[in-house]
Amino acid sequence: MQNDRLPSRADIEPLDIPDLLPQVVLLDVVRDPWNFRFRLIGTNVVYHLNKDWTGSWFTEIGHMTPPSKIFTNCVEVSSTGTPLRSKTSYVGPHAQFVTAEDIILPLADDGETPDKLLMFVEHFPRS
Repeated sequence: MQNDRLPSRADIEPLDIPDLLPQVVLLDVVRDPWNFRFRLIGTNVVYHLNKDWTGSWFTEIGHMTPPSKIFTNCVEVSSTGTPLRSKTSYVGPHAQFVTAEDIILPLADDGETPDKLLMFVEHFPRS
């Protein structure tokens, strides 16, 4: 990979990050109109979502449709090619958790236009 190009999905080797896999989310990016499809969801993220949304589109999931923060953040990263870190209130089924932090990283098969997003999500309990 050249320094001025975005990494592609092929540049990511899951076996190199085994401890992060439970927190990983891989999304397909579709433009015009914007939409994102869950390609892969780590086990810890599935636990906090209370459902495995693999294969589903954001626009099929009520709390992920525009103008949700996650949808807006994914559009921003897909538009700019710039990683984004965010923190949100946790609204899932597990009352002992209060916040979720994520980082969204752009991936591009052509090195320029993001066609996938790689996310890592961590959930934090009440202190």
